[in-house]
Amino acid sequence: FWKKAVKLFEPHLSAVSSALQSVGVDPSILFQHIDNHNTVSEFDDKNKNKKHGQLHAKRILHITETGRLKSTCRINNKHLSLKSLRKIVAPLFTRVDVGIASAALGRPASRLAMIDMGVSDEVKSRCRKIREEYKEARRYTRQLKRDLESRVLPPLFEIRDSGGGFDEEQLELLEHWIDELDEFETRI
Repeated sequence: FWKKAVKLFEPHLSAVSSALQSVGVDPSILFQHIDNHNTVSEFDDKNKNKKHGQLHAKRILHITETGRLKSTCRINNKHLSLKSLRKIVAPLFTRVDVGIASAALGRPASRLAMIDMGVSDEVKSRCRKIREEYKEARRYTRQLKRDLESRVLPPLFEIRDSGGGFDEEQLELLEHWIDELDEFETRI
């Protein structure tokens, strides 16, 4: 005798509903109430609005007259085959190999990958794109800092003509600054 009662929420509710449909059972049975006397009734109005279902899985093993072991399986008091029961409850149970899981949890990249499994592909690709944009912005910022550190004159004084000298406007501004510095020097 094996019996399990589970309250289902998303994403398990969707997985079990899909499994029920695939074996030809109406998924609305997840939203029926089963009391201690195995009486089935609809959820009352206050519970119908909740986004959860109830799964009562039951397997009874008995020996037939010929000596064979036979299973009687039910989900929410609905008879079905053992194969169908396995298919329906499979999304709810996970088998974990402790050695492999322990080794995986020991690696930071594996831990991050496990967390990322719950994130949609769209979000992951958007994050990768943003990360690349950020790296490019950092490279650009570093280049700007290097350019600023290597400059002696203000950025306004870039060599504009191909001859390697300054244009008229730049020369006039330089002369003005030199005059101001000379005047400042005489005051001190």
